[in-house]
Amino acid sequence: MLLMQPVTRIRTIYFGWWVVLGAAAGHFASVAFVSVLYAVMLRPMTEELGWTFAQLTAANSAAAITVALTGPLVGPLIDSRGARPLMVVGAVSYGAVLLVTSQVTMLWQFVALQLIAGVLARPLIGGIVVNVAVSKWFVARRGWAISIASSGFSFGTMLMPVVATSVVGAVGWRDGFVVMAVLFWVLMIPAALLMRNAPEDYGLLPDGRRATDVTDSRHAAEIAQSQRDFDGSLTRAEAVRTRAFWHLVVAFGVFVATNIALLFHGIAFVSGSGFTAEQAGLAMGFTGVSGLASKFAWGWLLGRGSIRVLALIAFALAGGGTLLLLAATAAASMPVLVVAFVLWGCGFGGVTPVSEYMWGAYFGRRHLGAVRGAAVPAQVGATALGPLLVALAFDAAGSYRMAFAGMVAVYALGALVVAGMPASPLLKRS
Repeated sequence: MLLMQPVTRIRTIYFGWWVVLGAAAGHFASVAFVSVLYAVMLRPMTEELGWTFAQLTAANSAAAITVALTGPLVGPLIDSRGARPLMVVGAVSYGAVLLVTSQVTMLWQFVALQLIAGVLARPLIGGIVVNVAVSKWFVARRGWAISIASSGFSFGTMLMPVVATSVVGAVGWRDGFVVMAVLFWVLMIPAALLMRNAPEDYGLLPDGRRATDVTDSRHAAEIAQSQRDFDGSLTRAEAVRTRAFWHLVVAFGVFVATNIALLFHGIAFVSGSGFTAEQAGLAMGFTGVSGLASKFAWGWLLGRGSIRVLALIAFALAGGGTLLLLAATAAASMPVLVVAFVLWGCGFGGVTPVSEYMWGAYFGRRHLGAVRGAAVPAQVGATALGPLLVALAFDAAGSYRMAFAGMVAVYALGALVVAGMPASPLLKRS
């Protein structure tokens, strides 16, 4: 029995970090192969097929709506089954959708494929599936773990604009979808197999601790915090009756919706404002660079300062970057454009660490999948509407400027909602 303890210790540590690695891949895929990829495909697809921006965006938004409808079902499955089987199904399904999309000729075909992705794939490859998994494995180190996992978002926004524009430029959008399907499978099927359910299912504790560590003064505080998180967890029914739940739904629903809208339309906006598509892709790539670099700051700050103040900083960075983006496109200035995307990227880099930390801190990890699933319809519904509203504004005005100015106002609204949140009973300071 004594000889087994070191092995258990190794498994305790590395199972959690395997989950973080798999979650990072899921975050990468959910932004790179969904939002950024379709942002690159927007112009070439509409030009060849004769669709409007609003039609293509509406199809993508329809998929997001189906994600919203399936969220309440996916949440409890995370608690009971774990992330691995869900991610395997999502990985296989979404790669197939990308592959078949290369052959579409009519709008209804594209819409049907997006709806399939919304039911069988997009809800399962990232989002709450990977975020809940990480939050179950870490409590005291949750800020660092979520920050590292969400670096996948930054890598996705940093690499995919350049990769996808280069692939499409070389082989066209149809063969580009084939290439992307293969890359997606190569990334996501192994990542799905890394995932594990909660540490308690393995007789372990969060943060790489064991039950025997409770007598060790070096780890007693972490274990006590972990126990408080578990004991103070709220069920879905209890959570939806709290004011904090709805503050989080509204604030981060509009935050993510605006982020997705900018990701989806950012390259088209910039490339239609005196910049080439390659310049637009390169500038947006700096979003990933700054977002990735900011993860270290967010990881260090989470758990130390007021979580609500950190959330306000994230909103301010994203809103300020969007405002500067308007100035950069008006002046056709590449240096200002890069600074705008760097600033916005820092805010973008903070949204997942901050929001997921807040969900865990306010409601605990025991029923977190079900709680997060209850929030999905409202939040994903907002995400679906964001890109569509921007597309409709563009089609009506022939310009993106009014829509992007509206994004700045939405970031300000979200900040006001966060400012009015109550403190978390599970944190000493929030």
